[in-house]
Amino acid sequence: MQKTIPNNLKKYKSFSAFLGGGKVILLFLFFSLSLSSCSIWDSGGFGFGGDDEESPEITTGQRPIYAREDAFDIFSDVPRAIQNGIVVFEEGTLLFTVDADLGIHVEDNSNPSSPRRLVFIQIPGVRTGSASGDRLFANNFEDLLGIDISDLDNVTVVSRQEDFYDSPAAFPPNFTGFFECYDESRGPLLGWEQATIFRPQCRI
Repeated sequence: MQKTIPNNLKKYKSFSAFLGGGKVILLFLFFSLSLSSCSIWDSGGFGFGGDDEESPEITTGQRPIYAREDAFDIFSDVPRAIQNGIVVFEEGTLLFTVDADLGIHVEDNSNPSSPRRLVFIQIPGVRTGSASGDRLFANNFEDLLGIDISDLDNVTVVSRQEDFYDSPAAFPPNFTGFFECYDESRGPLLGWEQATIFRPQCRI
């Protein structure tokens, strides 16, 4: 039987299609504003609001958190404690808990007063999920996965829709100051952390 993607996992189509004829003007304004708010260091200094400022030798700022080399490995593992549960959903007698960026815990919820841990499914970068029958839908960073969970001890990825979700911003959100530039060659971006950084090349 063909599986359908649950409504809460469907993403909106490109907003440029929605904008129609005005997309060119709005996209131009978007990129103009983006370039004016984020500066890249060169030999002449930073150009930020007309104010040149040299990069410090050392400062406190934000640096990227990169995913591990096994970022796209999806597999069943032994049950473990939940570290940062952000989404909980059910399918039949199974209870699923999304552990942010780590994976999904699966429990037998036949007795709701005492759920029994069954398995942990490693899904790096996961932030959302849903289940239908023997299919688990979840994100693996920007990709949407369809996972066969008919055998919980040996789950398998049966579909992958690449770039289904928007990529995280290549600069730290809700932050103003120097930061270490994101380098996509080092892997997927998980987030940002405060750290001591040396001669930062980016400022926002």
